[in-house]
Formats: sequence, structure tokens, C-alpha cells
Amino acid sequence: MKLMKPCIEVEIEECDDIIVDVPLAVDLDPDEQPACCIYRVPEKLHKVNKDAYTPMLISVGPFHHHEKKLKKMEQLKLRYFKEALYRTKKDQKDLAKYIVENEVLIRHCYAEIFHNINSKEFIKMILLDSIFIIEHLLRTKENSRRSSPSNGTTYCEYTWWLLLENQVPFFVLKELNNSAYQDLLNVQENEDKSFHKFVVDYFKQFFEDAGLNCSFDDYQKILEGKQVGHLTDFLRYFLLPPKWKFGKGIKHLPCAKNRFYECSKQIRIYSKYDVQRANFINVETDFINAEK
Repeated sequence: MKLMKPCIEVEIEECDDIIVDVPLAVDLDPDEQPACCIYRVPEKLHKVNKDAYTPMLISVGPFHHHEKKLKKMEQLKLRYFKEALYRTKKDQKDLAKYIVENEVLIRHCYAEIFHNINSKEFIKMILLDSIFIIEHLLRTKENSRRSSPSNGTTYCEYTWWLLLENQVPFFVLKELNNSAYQDLLNVQENEDKSFHKFVVDYFKQFFEDAGLNCSFDDYQKILEGKQVGHLTDFLRYFLLPPKWKFGKGIKHLPCAKNRFYECSKQIRIYSKYDVQRANFINVETDFINAEK
């Protein structure tokens, strides 16, 4: 027997007996949640180049959390987390508070339900992964390290933070940064201390080191009013082309079949009456006239 989903009763004047079934958020599939923004890469794309979409060095988020080949990097996350506690002068409860309060919303950001990850493990995972990303951004900024792959590390391994399946929600990163790291940034008094600027500075360095062109100068205008889902989504806004200017609409589009037919008719006429006088210019001229 199919269970009926809870519904919201909407009373309409003079039609009190009408009931509109509106699925509640809790009843929606994961990829139908309003907050959903982190998905698995479609299988067809995986088959084209699996290494381009699969984390090879480190797991971020729940999609590849239990993969044994990526477990070695968990020790590095713990080390970064301990150093973050010392750096920010925060305790674990302070850093975890926002994630605990928003666990359901964070889960809804993913296009799958992770029954195999209980609440305690999920909160720990998001906390460690988020702090690891922020620490990575901050250390890169502080040390001005080259962001290009080196020592045999492949491009796919190095860009773990750009993989779609390797993301945490952007609002989590932003909240943790603002509550624990914002006052630690070494910036001028009147300089922008926002998390957007923090991430922009990292991407600017990465693109320069990789020899790629991408303008981040108008980041405030580009991101204005945008709902950023995650780091890959953040970068996507800067790679989108500017608004296109369209000319007049096409009123008449000749069929290719008719064009070739008219062309062949002209060639046959020349071939029949005067082959020696027929030339490419005449054929081309008649072909153009036939289109008008």
C-alpha cells in the first residue's frame, strides 16, 4: 500500500473542502531539496575520463568519505585541525556549533542520503574538511607558495578542491571563516576582509601560477546577488562569458536542401548550352541571386 505524503491544507474562500497536496521539504528526494547544490558527476562523463572527476589524493564531503585509498590524508586533516584550534584560540565546541545547528540543512545540500554516516560522524567530517580547506587557503596566502603541481603530483591530484564530488557547502566555509579566522587575516585597515575576497585572492594566485587568464578584479560586481553553492560554483561565476549582445532576429533561414538544388539547376543550365562560357563566378552569382 502506497503511503500518502503529508500535505498542507490551503483554504480558499468559498471552497473550504479543497485540499492541495504540497510535498514538504522532508518528503522530497535529495536532489529536489531547495538547498541541493552538490551532485555526483553523471556516469557518462565518468566513463570519458574517470580520473578527471574522482579524488585521487584527499576526500572532502561525504561522497568519497569511506574510500580506503583516501584515508591516509585524514591524519593531515587532524593535524591542521589541531593547529587551527591553537591559531584561532577556539575550542572544538565553538567551531562545531554552527555545523551541529545546521546539520539537516548541510545534508540537504548533497544529492544523496547518507544513511551510512550517522550524525556524529557527519558533523566531524564536515568540520574537519571545512577547517582543512580554510587552513589550506590561509597557508597559501601567508606563505605565498606556488600553487602549480610539483614533485610528480598530477594536476588532477592537486586540484582536489575543484572536484564537484569533493565539496562542502560554501555557507559553512564562510561562517567558520567569519567566526574564527576573519580577524587573523593580514590585511590593510580599509581592505576588504570578506570571505569572498579571501577566496578570490587564492584563485588569483592559482591562475597566475598555472599560466591561465581569468579576471577577478570585479569580483564584488560579479558575485552581487549570487547564491554560491561551493568552491567550484564560486569559480564558475568568473569563468562565465559576459552578457552577450544579440542583433536582429533571423526572419528567414533557407533550407540547405533548397540551396543545393538551386545551385545544381544553374550548373546543369550552363552545362547544356555553353560549357566553355560557364565559370565559377557565374554559378556563384546566380546562386546568391537565387537566395534573395
